[in-house]
Amino acid sequence: MNFLIAFINKVFKAQKKSDMARHLSTNFTFEELTTTTIGDLLDTNRVIGEQEPILSHLTWVATNLLEPIRLLFPGRKIFISSGYRCPQLNKRIGGSPTSQHVYGDAVDFNIERYDTPELRHEAILAIMKWGWDGSNQPKFRQLLEERGCIHISRPNGNHDGEVAFAEYINGAWQKKIIQAGLDNG
Repeated sequence: MNFLIAFINKVFKAQKKSDMARHLSTNFTFEELTTTTIGDLLDTNRVIGEQEPILSHLTWVATNLLEPIRLLFPGRKIFISSGYRCPQLNKRIGGSPTSQHVYGDAVDFNIERYDTPELRHEAILAIMKWGWDGSNQPKFRQLLEERGCIHISRPNGNHDGEVAFAEYINGAWQKKIIQAGLDNG
């Protein structure tokens, strides 16, 4: 009987823990930045995403990129479509093998009511202005509009500050560079 009670308590605690949102910043949770619609990889993605340095990178992205962006668009929700991707998930969805998503350094998102390419471009220009604030050190690595989302990644000293719009031309996605990144090499 004690075994059964201990087992039920363990299951209840695990369920309660999984129901609690773990905030990486004031408004963004670990669950948001590690979610996926590929159900069989959700647990794997989250277990790996809890490891360092990935968890620290996700916290940096939430605090230093997503929170300031949220302030640029008051009253608008930010919807995360892709944050951290474990290597298996990244491969399954056809992500680049060098994607910053694999390191917890990038996030794809949409802003409430900025749901057309023209409005996303307007949002990107506002984010670009924030990110290039007159200093010689941009606040992001890449800022892109691609596949109906806005992509932003943390700076890493490799062409930081690149801004581009992706366009589907002749059956392939091509980047139209708006602002070239810094040549840090």
